[in-house]
Amino acid sequence: MNILTTTFSPAMLKAGCKATVKETTLAEIKAKVKYCKSAVGHEITAAILSALLEQRIDFNRVNLSLDNGDCLYVVIPKFRANEAREFTHEEVTAAGFRCFFVEVLA
Repeated sequence: MNILTTTFSPAMLKAGCKATVKETTLAEIKAKVKYCKSAVGHEITAAILSALLEQRIDFNRVNLSLDNGDCLYVVIPKFRANEAREFTHEEVTAAGFRCFFVEVLA
């Protein structure tokens, strides 16, 4: 399964799985995202990614359990807040982003 998300943690991997992580570009993700299921857990971030990637990105808060063959396209805002909360549109767009491709292997 191909998944677009804004985070990655090794805790998302099923037992026995490993992953490769490669930094990529927003342009590369834009070319691949039409084949991805959204796992973007904040509505404002989904709206901003929709604009950045020029296609609809759904808000879809789910727990991921990644298995062999799964791929993540990860777009991470370049900031961390002092508290867990929903961010404003201005905060997210001003942050900038880092992008990664994660491939899960057995």
